[in-house]
Amino acid sequence: IFLGEILRWGLIQLGVGLRDFTFCHYQRMMQPIYTHAQGRFQLPSQIEFSADSNGIRLQKSNSASAAKLPAEPKTLQEDCPCSFGPFQITMKVMSTSQVDMEKVGKNKDLWIQWLDADQVVGAVQVRTRKAGDRFLPLGMKAEKKVGKFLTTAKPAPAVRNEILVLEDRDKILWIAPVRICEQAKITTRTRRVLQLSIKK
Repeated sequence: IFLGEILRWGLIQLGVGLRDFTFCHYQRMMQPIYTHAQGRFQLPSQIEFSADSNGIRLQKSNSASAAKLPAEPKTLQEDCPCSFGPFQITMKVMSTSQVDMEKVGKNKDLWIQWLDADQVVGAVQVRTRKAGDRFLPLGMKAEKKVGKFLTTAKPAPAVRNEILVLEDRDKILWIAPVRICEQAKITTRTRRVLQLSIKK
């Protein structure tokens, strides 16, 4: 039972629904663990299970994830949800008096971020990563190549396969859902807040 709960927790962390997973699926995942067998097979919701001498791994299929995301960027409009592959992205601008700033500071949801709206230049777009992408991660003093930053940040495989880039005219604002940029962070001088929310 305990092992089944661990597998269930892993599936939840990958952001998949559990209704498609039956007792037979859990039994199939447990078998290599008990028998020390190696192998790989597909599960519902485009989940790939693999077992080898290093342990077991649950991850979303790379090809399936990549195929979902559009090749062309999309421009976000305030208060108008934007569909980007399997994601719904909402942008909202508010004054600091309309926002519970204490709640913002304690936010644990990686898919919601708040930025200083007055540090955002021009329209905000969403796109996938491309070669040569660079940005200034929150808390750092120098720009980093996005690929190297992600290697250091070590997001979960399922997250890395579906990284979104949100940018304004001048810079990358957010490597979602991993890190926002330093230039647009909220400070004591912030008067207007840009909220970006991503749902799947």
